[in-house]
Amino acid sequence: MAPFKKKLVKKNISKRKRGRPAEPLLTPALVELMRRYILQNNPTMTLLCKTFGIESRNTLYRWMKENAEFGAVIQEAREISEKAWAEETRESLRKLTKGGRRKKTIREYDENGKMVAEKVTRESFLPDERACEFVLKNLEPERWRDKVEHDVGPQFGALVDRLNNALKRTANAGSGEKS
Repeated sequence: MAPFKKKLVKKNISKRKRGRPAEPLLTPALVELMRRYILQNNPTMTLLCKTFGIESRNTLYRWMKENAEFGAVIQEAREISEKAWAEETRESLRKLTKGGRRKKTIREYDENGKMVAEKVTRESFLPDERACEFVLKNLEPERWRDKVEHDVGPQFGALVDRLNNALKRTANAGSGEKS
């Protein structure tokens, strides 16, 4: 055997883990912890999996399907969380469309980067035009939408016929000149 060849060593196959990793026990405590996390953070399913050490979203969805009670708890928590998030967003949008006053903190630092003073003031802000546009387009789409529909009516068919006839005359005139 040449000195540069490595010896092949058989690995002890019986000691290696095979198949799917063992699923964690979905204890009531873990399910409650996941429910609270969802309600507080409104995470994506991917983030939920990373937070709780679940290998993939597919695994989580499979568990939800196989364990109906677990699936119902997770789904209910997500729905409540998404409703709360939508309400917070709606409130933020309402504030943006109305304008108003907000707190502004001004901090002063010395040459060493240490904060020496902090002043809290209130400043006025105007309504945000993009937020207003968004609200109007969604609340009254018939009146504020960008898309404008044109009704061409029966005149369109007559126009197409005239254009087709003109193209035929042009083609006939062109073939007449070549012969």
